[in-house]
Amino acid sequence: ARCNGERIALVQGDVKISYSHLHSLCKARSEEFKSQFSNTIVIRASQDISFVIDYFAAHMAKKVFVPLEKDLPDSKFEEITQIVSGNYIPDRVTDILFTTGTTGKQKGVMISDLAIVSNAENLIEAQGFCQETTFIISGPLNHIGSLSKIWPIIIVGGTLIITDGMKDVASFFNALSYESNKFATFLVPASLRMLLRFERWRLLDNANKFDFIETGAAPLSKEDMLELCKVFPNTRLYNTYAS
Repeated sequence: ARCNGERIALVQGDVKISYSHLHSLCKARSEEFKSQFSNTIVIRASQDISFVIDYFAAHMAKKVFVPLEKDLPDSKFEEITQIVSGNYIPDRVTDILFTTGTTGKQKGVMISDLAIVSNAENLIEAQGFCQETTFIISGPLNHIGSLSKIWPIIIVGGTLIITDGMKDVASFFNALSYESNKFATFLVPASLRMLLRFERWRLLDNANKFDFIETGAAPLSKEDMLELCKVFPNTRLYNTYAS
């Protein structure tokens, strides 16, 4: 915000937030969080700018941020709130992400500030994040796959475009109308497969805009890998696992 205050940090639809404006919004929100008795901020992860503001504001207020699925039932939300507020949380833990429970009971994974920054530095160096990078977020922000992309973009001073996920494919392609020739995104294999099958021509029309695409969280078939290489011959493709 000090160095490049007027650069655009966040975009959602027609709304654009500069770095200086983002900083002031986060600072004001952090004062609200500081007044709360609990040392945890438990919220549903909405796909919008307000979520990012809450995320940074919680860290500014020295609170532990706990983003949950946006459609989580109230009973489960209250249960998790009781769990995190009633247990000891070690120093330097800044985020707690709950697993989906596909392999058993949901587990709260504690993430330290050191892990967050180290992961961001890994992504910046390995994938070439830079100030010209415009990253499209389409996955749920309570999941590390998308949440972990906020930090590298903000650290390098790039632009983050938030969409409402693959349920609204139009919003994903509308994001590509933003003035940038260095787009990047993270998409799980199922989303990539859907786009390759049903929106292939639109991908081809925009292929040259993508600097890199990352996938992870599930296996990617060899067929889809080969198809990605055909559609994106000049785009760097990454298949990653967590950090």
